[in-house]
Amino acid sequence: MRALLAAAALALFGSSAGAAVIDSSDGLIDSDTGLEWLDVTVNENLSYNTMIGSNLNGYGSQGYRYATVFEVGTLFENAGAILPALGATQTDPADFAVGDLLISYLGSNSNYSSYSYIQAVTGTNAPNGGQYAPWIRGTATSGSITLSFGEYQPSDSFAGSTVGHWLVRETTVVPLPASLPLLLAGLGGLGLVARRRARSA
Repeated sequence: MRALLAAAALALFGSSAGAAVIDSSDGLIDSDTGLEWLDVTVNENLSYNTMIGSNLNGYGSQGYRYATVFEVGTLFENAGAILPALGATQTDPADFAVGDLLISYLGSNSNYSSYSYIQAVTGTNAPNGGQYAPWIRGTATSGSITLSFGEYQPSDSFAGSTVGHWLVRETTVVPLPASLPLLLAGLGGLGLVARRRARSA
């Protein structure tokens, strides 16, 4: 019985260990980096300049800061994406699940030609004087996915409903996998059944 319990626990923790991106109440947590990412739709219609002048629309007082373009790249990779070079765009079917995952956790800025997408500004200066704004557009349900790593570089004064902001903060709290309480309840039940059988034998 103990071997069965150990195997079940190992299977749960082994399967959840590879899942670096976990849903949180206001976005997601990347357990590999310890960064909590704020939903990108929260700060739509605000320019980079407005965000800087308003302590990140108040989120700075909660510990948030702008993510760098490379932190966004790491998020894409930890979610399972194949990352293009900085400033490049790619369409790769392997990124379908990544689009679904990130859009479900971080929200969708808008629909563009019937595709849902996330497009948000980072704190990394781009060559044109604005900021890099990596985006991922399309999902498995739309039949297409495009990932852009810094190809879009809006000016610091641009504000619109189609662009959010990549904000992160350090976190040490990583939520438990949703299946953990169920596993523990099941293991407890198995233990009780085994104990009753041992007593009745």
